Amino acid sequence: MHSVSAWKEAKLQYYGGADVAGMQRRPLVHVKDSDNLRDVALTIIQNEISSVPIFKSSMDISGIPLLNLATLPGILKFLCSKLQEQPEGYPILRNQISSIPIGTWSQHTGRASTRQLRTSGLSAPLITCLDFLLEDRISSIPIVDDNGSLLDVYSLSDIMALAENDVYACIELEQLTVENALELQYQVNGRRQCHTCLSTSTLLEVLDQLSVP
Repeated sequence: MHSVSAWKEAKLQYYGGADVAGMQRRPLVHVKDSDNLRDVALTIIQNEISSVPIFKSSMDISGIPLLNLATLPGILKFLCSKLQEQPEGYPILRNQISSIPIGTWSQHTGRASTRQLRTSGLSAPLITCLDFLLEDRISSIPIVDDNGSLLDVYSLSDIMALAENDVYACIELEQLTVENALELQYQVNGRRQCHTCLSTSTLLEVLDQLSVP
């Protein structure tokens, strides 16, 4: 049986070494309801977390009830709704994504990227895909065919889907391929459509896609 405590222990060991004790003592990352959206977004990004708890403003968070959880998609969704009301005030939003120096691009595009664009094939071991997610600290990885065409995207949320209906208890994780894992995910949640954009899409269009949880 896989437990949260076992997962936390494995995570500490993975990022271990001399800093394990320091990680165990790390205070709870949180924000206050009086913080601005910029600071909330930076807290999520800088701490490399998917969400952050929101507490009522106070000097001491002990005993204070949780108000909500903030996520980057949630923040983007709110910002996009406001930006679409007055897009003329932000001309950069109309720029094509290919003209802006952001993102991780494949080598054949000729665009310089600070890191390699990670992809995986259907026949690859799932454990390798999970290693990529941990090593690069990314939330998803594109699954492509032999020609590099997109087939699907495997994300951290798909790992959570394996916990549905006690799937973890019925599989050997080390023997599972990406294709096997996706089929299990389809059985639980059905097939899905990948959210994509074009190199000619505007920054606002891309932000709007990213705001979908």
